[in-house]
Amino acid sequence: MQSCDYDLLKHEQEQKRLSAICDDSYFIFTQKLAECKDDVKQEFKRLQEKVGFENARATLSDAFFETMF
Repeated sequence: MQSCDYDLLKHEQEQKRLSAICDDSYFIFTQKLAECKDDVKQEFKRLQEKVGFENARATLSDAFFETMF
């Protein structure tokens, strides 16, 4: 039984560690994205007027992930 408790504690500690790392990265992501937010919003609105919200959203999503990966 102690082994299970130890494994659970170890797992919980690892989850907290990963969560802290993700929280730090989330802050960095939001800061970086905020720097270009106005330009992206303007382009999104322009595109939305031409092709509609769903198509503009899909295009933005595709462009974001293509750029990132």
